[in-house]
Amino acid sequence: MPADKWTRIRAGSIDEAAKKIIDFLDDTSNNRSTVIYFEAGYHGLGSSAVLKEVAKRLRWSSVPEKLKLGLDKIIHVDCSLWQSKRALQKAIAQELQLPRRVMAVFDQRDEEDDFDGVEHGARGVIPDVTQAIFNELAGHTCLVIFHNGSGGYIDVQECGVPAIMGLSSKRVLWTSQVRFGPWMITGDVHMVAGPSDVAMFADPMDDQPLLHEEAEEVARSTGVPKPGMSPEIVKECIMYYKVVRLLDGNHGIDWATHAANYWVCSGIIRSVGNTSAWEIAQALHTNLRLDWDDSLNNNKEKLDPLQVPCDSVKASFFWATSHSNKEATTSCKESLEARMFQHSSVDRLRVINLSQCTFSFTSPPFLGCSSLRFLLLDRCKDKDKLCSGSSPNSTSAGDTEKETSISSGACFQKLWVLDLSYTDWYWLLSVEAQDLMVELRELNVKGVKHWSISHLLRDDNNSSNGVGSSTKPLGLLNLVKLQVTTEPITEVQHQSQVLKEDQVAATLFPNLSRCKIVKTIILDGCFELTRIGPHDLPPSLESFSFSSNSNDNDVDVTAKIESISFRGCTLLKSVLLRGVFERLKQLDVSGTCIKTLDLRSMRGNWSLKELLLLGCKELRAILWPKQDVSLEVLHIDTSNTELGHATGVVESSSFSPVEFKWYISLRDDRRLLRSLNDTKYPLHAPRIEISSPPASVATATTDGSELGGTISKRRPIAISRAEQPWLMSTKSRRPAADNKKLYADVNSTIQHLQLQATMNGNWMWPYKQEGSTSHYISLQDDKRMQTKPLSSPSLPGSICERASGLHVHDSLSIASITSHSNEARKWNNLEWCRVERCPNIEGVVFTPPSTGSNSIFWYLKTFWASQLARARHIWDWSTTGQIHFEPADSSFWLKVLHLNCCPRLIYVLPLYDNRPSYAYCALETLEIVCCGDLKDVFRVDDNNQELLKTIKFQELKHIHLHELPSLQRICGHRIVAPKLETIKIRGCWSLTRLPAVGLDSTCKPKVDCEKEWWDGLQWDGLENGHHPSLYVPTHSLYYKKKLPRGSMLSDMILCFEVKPSAILQWRVACSKIWGVSQETLDLAREAISYTSRSSRSRSLATCRLHPAFSFISDG
Repeated sequence: MPADKWTRIRAGSIDEAAKKIIDFLDDTSNNRSTVIYFEAGYHGLGSSAVLKEVAKRLRWSSVPEKLKLGLDKIIHVDCSLWQSKRALQKAIAQELQLPRRVMAVFDQRDEEDDFDGVEHGARGVIPDVTQAIFNELAGHTCLVIFHNGSGGYIDVQECGVPAIMGLSSKRVLWTSQVRFGPWMITGDVHMVAGPSDVAMFADPMDDQPLLHEEAEEVARSTGVPKPGMSPEIVKECIMYYKVVRLLDGNHGIDWATHAANYWVCSGIIRSVGNTSAWEIAQALHTNLRLDWDDSLNNNKEKLDPLQVPCDSVKASFFWATSHSNKEATTSCKESLEARMFQHSSVDRLRVINLSQCTFSFTSPPFLGCSSLRFLLLDRCKDKDKLCSGSSPNSTSAGDTEKETSISSGACFQKLWVLDLSYTDWYWLLSVEAQDLMVELRELNVKGVKHWSISHLLRDDNNSSNGVGSSTKPLGLLNLVKLQVTTEPITEVQHQSQVLKEDQVAATLFPNLSRCKIVKTIILDGCFELTRIGPHDLPPSLESFSFSSNSNDNDVDVTAKIESISFRGCTLLKSVLLRGVFERLKQLDVSGTCIKTLDLRSMRGNWSLKELLLLGCKELRAILWPKQDVSLEVLHIDTSNTELGHATGVVESSSFSPVEFKWYISLRDDRRLLRSLNDTKYPLHAPRIEISSPPASVATATTDGSELGGTISKRRPIAISRAEQPWLMSTKSRRPAADNKKLYADVNSTIQHLQLQATMNGNWMWPYKQEGSTSHYISLQDDKRMQTKPLSSPSLPGSICERASGLHVHDSLSIASITSHSNEARKWNNLEWCRVERCPNIEGVVFTPPSTGSNSIFWYLKTFWASQLARARHIWDWSTTGQIHFEPADSSFWLKVLHLNCCPRLIYVLPLYDNRPSYAYCALETLEIVCCGDLKDVFRVDDNNQELLKTIKFQELKHIHLHELPSLQRICGHRIVAPKLETIKIRGCWSLTRLPAVGLDSTCKPKVDCEKEWWDGLQWDGLENGHHPSLYVPTHSLYYKKKLPRGSMLSDMILCFEVKPSAILQWRVACSKIWGVSQETLDLAREAISYTSRSSRSRSLATCRLHPAFSFISDG
């Protein structure tokens, strides 16, 4: 039952409080108290230190508290700097020292969430890890000590800790008072302790030790060693915050923006060694909670005991006119005197904040402050204008003051931070002033009338020069952060203002490319900008934010921006576009380090037409807005970090993203495609290319004999680039394999060498692509593929369903390609498919369809397979354990079937259905080369009497069969092809029948083959349309007599020509196959290598003495 009141324990120190807590846990009357909340004192200060002492005593102390409580495990989790529930669960798992396989789940799930675009703070617990933690703690008694920085109650049961009410063996001791966190003024214990069983506080406690312990904890968490960071520095920073904010008002200060600036500029934090003061201050700001709301908490009382010497306060001056005294900012009588800082300590003044003050802009009171580092002017007025009676609004951005005294003012020369809010002091933003501020690191401009960022670095006295064209050396060269917020206006005011203004310069972003160290740019408002070019932004930029609305205006105002380019900002990690961008047409984020491109904050009608993300190697997700999105051009490339080569192809290729409307090239991880999985971002008939990175292929060629025998030194170029620009778009040439690996499979290698020499880069019917080329996707395998199970391509179903082409080549991870699934991948629009050099495809290339599927490859017209060393079948739709597939009548309209160098292929497609015409009804071209084990192209079951009859290939025109010694038939016992035109056959000695042409054929097909093979063919007779007279045979002019099959000499010639260094391996193989001695082989090699005819004749004559070379002639 949740506690309804506070339980007080009397303790005067941290040690005493820790002992009292342990005694409370040991008291058997408190056994039902499972979840205990604790605070130290009335203000919670030091609560975290007390819990640390409890953990220390129970873990390491010689005092037997742990034995007394009967605890097996003490789990101490410090989440003072809150991240997420997953981070809490990971901290618990680390405390329990769970196995590596369990800890690896965190990295895996974080990667998945990265690609799903889940923010770090929203990442929840992992169920598998929850179960692992529960199992680990199930048989133990444990105490979880939890420092909770989330600001609310967290149930650790979600993480796997079985902290159930009344179960004394599993307890949780926690606090929310961490790192000077806010203390709530409330008597309601439920708001503080939540559903905890007990809520206790320790009193009375000495405040000074608690303050020191809290400061020491914060200093330690920054990771900065002494003397850069110490408890004394932390306390002085808190003291500065206390004096400025809690005692004297806010003074128009944005502490989230300026806390670190005050600590450095006031001199509290200084640089140490190679660590700059700014880095140290930022580390402290990150680990110190300053999210205090004085209306809800009593932090003033909490920090009352904090009294430390603070010289930095003496170096700062804060002045704000009372809000009730409106006359002070509207009358020249109530103003700051020009000489108010003329005193002995003026040289030590480093920080000046003036809020709602009036003084002379031509002679400001701080003009003599030569050590000034931080200047903040909030809603200040010019005394001279008020006294002259001129309207403050009458001044334009071109007005500048020409007083000599201010033009040479020493107060600006050492300035680090300038914050100008609603103060129309235009000279302070002029080129002349910027040239004085040689050390300026941060510039914040907000609500200055008639001024915009386009005026930055612009000399308005020489308007002909344009933006950033001052003849003086550019200022702001040391600028690190730039924030500009325009004055709030309505949409109507904005439109009328733009219509009146006819100056192109006012709509352009200033050229900041010479500001080499700018890391952050924040634009709020800036409605007038129309373009941010690729050369306008600094190359050092890390964060960019653009909001169409200023912070003080909730009215939606449409930004005029049309184009934004971050090309060249190689360090850019964060981009935020917030508001109405109905005119934005192009966004170029190419070459950046951005991990998640979040466009969800963009509102209004979607106008973006082009999104470019070339060379974004870290890209994980694109988060789209809720409204419908329609992109005309989308270019994504994570495979190459050099924009000049971000095309995903070899250097000699003319293939580039500009050829496509949608171009996607991914390397290492294709999960980025999830960002495109929504149907409202349609891909129109994309072409998909899948391969392995060249480095992975190079490694594999020296590690695997099977792969080495498949991926050879020279790739046969099947189609010229002019005919097929996309076809050979591999990432680089593959290196030569090791000789021993390359020739491990002699028969396969010899076939491949024969193919190279015979085809010489030209197939009988080169494949030509069909359809549109507007959408292209290139995927490279995951870099960790060798440690992961082989799988089919992990593509989103929506992309597979729309794909018009699939090219899988040189892939080390692809073991098969999923054919079809009712729940996932479909290839209904695939028109062509090419699979090459994938050594791990073993068995079937395309997996069987899922249960209930009756349509597959509806529009597939061309299939091309090459160098698949282990593939046994292309399709097998009746594999054991799979449902029998009965395709629809209109599916699988294959026109071109090409296979080469698939030595273990037995058949292409089995025909079990009584209506097999789906497999060949549209087939026009059949080309199969060097597939030694192929027996049937379309396999027919011998028990299916229906299919053993004549089968008609109605559209078949061309047949090319080369080196297929095991091929017995194409399909069934007898086929008829009435439109047959050309037949080319070599080395198919087991094939005894040609397709019949029928009696209705109008032309005789031409047959190019060996004469001996032609003479041995079987015929059904003229009456059956199957007779030699119905064909026109031709034989090679150089044909003389049949050479022995697998001619050793011809094979050796090819081997020596392609790889002379492989002689030794080839010798061994030939010796085993033909029994030829090494001496005879040497003579044959000499006959090949000799250049003189007489020497060659002598060697050949000697060779012919061996029976293996008896066929050799002098010709």
